[in-house]
Amino acid sequence: MANLLQLVPAVFLFTGFYLFLVGFFPPKIAIRPEVVTKPFCDPVQDAPLVGKFVFVVIDGWRSDFLFDEHMRPESAAMPFLTETLKSQTIPATALLCHVQHPTVTMPRLKAILSGIVPSYLDVVTNLASTRLAEDNWLSQAAKQEKRTIFFGDDTWMKLFPAESKVLLPESEGTVSFFVTDYTEVDDNVTRHLPRWTSTSRDWDWDIMVLHYLGLDHIGHSVGDKSPKIDVKLKEMDGIIEKIYKNLSTSSTDAFSIIILGDHGMADEGGHGGSTYKESHVPVVVLFGPESEEPFPHPSFKISKIEQVDLAPTISFILNQEIPFNNIGVTFIDKLALPAGLDGRRLSLDALMKNGNQLKPLVDNVRERLDFEVIEDFELCLIQLGQRSCSKSTDEDEELTHEMEVGCRRVFQDVQKELLQLSSDYNYGYILLGLALTLIACGLSVLWAFDVGPIRRQPELLIIVFQPFIAFASSFVEEEKLLWYFLLPTFAVSSFYRRAWAGFDAMIMHRVLVNLKPVLVEFFNSEFALAFRFDLLSLIPAATVLWRLVEGPYLFRVWVCMKLLSDPFDLPDTVFSLNGFLYADYFVSLFFLLTNEFQIGILVWVMSLASPANRVILFLIYLLGHCYQKRALTLHPLVIYVGCVTSFYYTGNSHSLATMDLSAAYSRMWSYHPAGVGVQLFLITYSGPIVFLMSVFRRRAVPSHFIRYLQMARFTSLFVSLVALFFFRHHLFVWSVFAPKIVYDFFHTVPTTLIVLLHSVLPRLRFL
Repeated sequence: MANLLQLVPAVFLFTGFYLFLVGFFPPKIAIRPEVVTKPFCDPVQDAPLVGKFVFVVIDGWRSDFLFDEHMRPESAAMPFLTETLKSQTIPATALLCHVQHPTVTMPRLKAILSGIVPSYLDVVTNLASTRLAEDNWLSQAAKQEKRTIFFGDDTWMKLFPAESKVLLPESEGTVSFFVTDYTEVDDNVTRHLPRWTSTSRDWDWDIMVLHYLGLDHIGHSVGDKSPKIDVKLKEMDGIIEKIYKNLSTSSTDAFSIIILGDHGMADEGGHGGSTYKESHVPVVVLFGPESEEPFPHPSFKISKIEQVDLAPTISFILNQEIPFNNIGVTFIDKLALPAGLDGRRLSLDALMKNGNQLKPLVDNVRERLDFEVIEDFELCLIQLGQRSCSKSTDEDEELTHEMEVGCRRVFQDVQKELLQLSSDYNYGYILLGLALTLIACGLSVLWAFDVGPIRRQPELLIIVFQPFIAFASSFVEEEKLLWYFLLPTFAVSSFYRRAWAGFDAMIMHRVLVNLKPVLVEFFNSEFALAFRFDLLSLIPAATVLWRLVEGPYLFRVWVCMKLLSDPFDLPDTVFSLNGFLYADYFVSLFFLLTNEFQIGILVWVMSLASPANRVILFLIYLLGHCYQKRALTLHPLVIYVGCVTSFYYTGNSHSLATMDLSAAYSRMWSYHPAGVGVQLFLITYSGPIVFLMSVFRRRAVPSHFIRYLQMARFTSLFVSLVALFFFRHHLFVWSVFAPKIVYDFFHTVPTTLIVLLHSVLPRLRFL
């Protein structure tokens, strides 16, 4: 019973954390569908601008995959798009699109379809997406009995299930979570195109949506500098060219193709953060058919738009109602339109429709908006109504243009105001949540200090000062540097107190700090592929031999770790060996079911890790071995510092982009959220897991280590919550401080599990 009382601080902490989230993430600004503003007069546009509309999403397509450093469309890997944008016979426009964070697929699709900015918590629903409840341009198309065919990421099929009748029954999704597959996942989309864009059949669709995942999967699997990136870009370019030519030669209707990235790609290939490469994507708008006469092409000055601006623009092109909770601003004025369309009049009409849609949203939160912005907005609505209803715009064209530019700027100001209101807070819940987490911290501190003379040691200063780096955005982004400093500092401190000769740990630490980029570059080389292939053939025999040989323990661990490799990285020529590639999986299962639990976990973790991280994890194991002999006499915070530092050795940070999703789906024959979650946890925390198993090998975990571990994590989470609340209006609140909360929370979860196990099994061992 006394041991179970150790869980009381955790109950306070998680209750407080939940209340804080409820208060900090308010409900979205929304209106009822029936609350609409009637237009001043009938709009000029009474039919869609195009008869066929194709919407192509290239997952992970970032801006520099199309634009050069001068923001001109120059991509050797995408010759069709590059030449088309320079052509004078095709109405084509390239735009730079800013993507709101978090840069993961589910929130981005909602922004594109509905013109809203989803909550940061939509990151969680990205792994378990459900039906889209918000009004959107695809649902509006269904109301007008437009036929939409879809092929690609099955997330769309979950957003629009069969009962919604938004997508045609022939639509087909591809599994999006097997990130090691970047060929078949796209082939399963492209194979449908001959049938649905063939010149030999009558088309029975009005809208086609394609979502290609291969580029994003390449980034997750092998990084953004892999030669496979250019190969995939050429494939995408060829597909777009084929679609455009088929539509040009086969369709009697005008058509439009919009190609865009839902989010970008970080330097190492992931996404989820807010770096420039993750948050800026290209948008290309093509109209057809191709004209025989030269088309006056606009300058190559690339205009910038917000991702939410796509929803009202697409709605106008299709002559539909704009989604009623949209906060985007149409950019029809920035598009090169086909000959015969009055661009100026259409731009005015689009802006008026946009203003009428925004007005109920503004009225709903009028008392919370800037008074001058509201005045300017309402004045613009009157002016737009008068100009749009006018019989002629030739007499004062210049005045009309100035008014249009001014009103567009006002609409963008309204957009900024509405975006800021998405951070309206419930202070009661926030303060109550902070109070409960403070109580949890206090209880964990009292519990930790009740351990005898070690409370007088200077390492306790880390608990006091380290969490407060959460109040500095630069320190949060580079927190690993602090831990890289603390580990050798504590090693030297322990050496001078003769508690531990820490020079071996310092040497190991110095190697690990800069090892990751070197290994990544090496394992991306051709030599490394052959090196890994040779080792693969030895897996089954070496694993059995390792189990039977009664040699030094570290040698046996090294043999096991060294020989494991990722089966999805094999070339096709060695397919015959695939039967052996799951040997490590079954070997790890065997050891988990026997008394060699530690070896089973190590085999499992190493089989999931990337080639570079396998080497790093073995060195982390050696680092833990340096601590192992003095584990019972060292201050627990010295071990805690080593544990946290090992988290960063493997390339982790506070950015969601550094999560290795490809490893989470390794050895998965089908998508199982629980299995993926377990493997994602194992690979993300592989460094601390291996370190602690090495330190506490075959011995019980000291009670005082458990207490200090809980105190350190609870204190860090509490201070991070305070920092997030304090900087709630900071420029980097969603890009820096919010991701830190996510990571601090998930650092705290395994800590609580360890406390739970220790309360049930006081002689807990990391076996």
